[in-house]
Amino acid sequence: MADTTRTGLKRRTFFFASTGIWAACSKPPTGKAPSKLVVSVGPYHTMAPFYVAVEKGYFTQAGLDVEIKVQRSSAEMIPLLMQGVIDITLAVGTPGLYNLVAKGAPIRIAAAREHLTACQDYGSVYERADRFKKGDQDRAAWVGKRVGIQTKGSIGDFTLDRFRKHIGAADSEVTRIYMNRAESFAAILSGGIDAMLNAFGLPPDFGTDSVRMLRNPTPLSLLEGYQYSYILFSKRLLDADPKFGASFLQPYLKGCHEFVAGFTPKFLTNFAQSNHIDMAKLDSVCRTTLALDGAIKTADLQAHIDWTVERKYFDRKLEATSMIDTRSLEIAQKETV
Repeated sequence: MADTTRTGLKRRTFFFASTGIWAACSKPPTGKAPSKLVVSVGPYHTMAPFYVAVEKGYFTQAGLDVEIKVQRSSAEMIPLLMQGVIDITLAVGTPGLYNLVAKGAPIRIAAAREHLTACQDYGSVYERADRFKKGDQDRAAWVGKRVGIQTKGSIGDFTLDRFRKHIGAADSEVTRIYMNRAESFAAILSGGIDAMLNAFGLPPDFGTDSVRMLRNPTPLSLLEGYQYSYILFSKRLLDADPKFGASFLQPYLKGCHEFVAGFTPKFLTNFAQSNHIDMAKLDSVCRTTLALDGAIKTADLQAHIDWTVERKYFDRKLEATSMIDTRSLEIAQKETV
């Protein structure tokens, strides 16, 4: 397929000398040194399937020495991927990614990760009840409202825009305020914004102020099943034998299957502790958001690309198929149990 790309990261680095037994068929020859792969992930609970594969030693058994670099956003990860500092990143589609690929950057989507589903909370909108006394499902309710969204051009932004069109509101009638999650919490509680879009996946905990909030699930329901998260390969992986990329994807997919089947990695326990989240609540979050075969929904990717052009976040036409390279995935799918 077309070009490939390199990437990098400069934050905290975590190396896992994983142990375990992997019964799949891509074990390295005896005595062969592990192939080093630098993988960038976000500090989020949605990375749990990847950590299942790490903790169970599936990457090690595939002959890989995986170095994990943690970064908070795709905006940080993707330029490093292009530079070759990192080899693989688990990220979402962004205008920045589309712009780089359109300009010839050797980065490609190798597999899909997640899609929106009603059993999670990503894409739900939380509203101050005192600002929506007459409902929240029509244009009149939203004219003049200010909504907190984490990132311009994100799936959250895309979700809110889809809802805006659904209720017939003009773009100018609903104001987007771009702020991080903590800022959104503070703003909605203080009355600085009227609503916030939840892009965390877990329902926000407003504590005693919960009685003053309403949850609007309609924006999420409009995009049920929409695929938004991917595994991206750098030039190093794209130029190599596809079996090399498959040696990463196969253990990853195996980790996805085990996570869905109920295995909880220690990563989630540590995540709950460090973020002061009740582990029982975190462990009960639905596990049906994963693309278990890694298959990419080209139409969903194209819809987001076209929307970024419509919003003028990205200024040129780009075919989704030009961003995809599934050679490694096709091999991994055949070998994954």
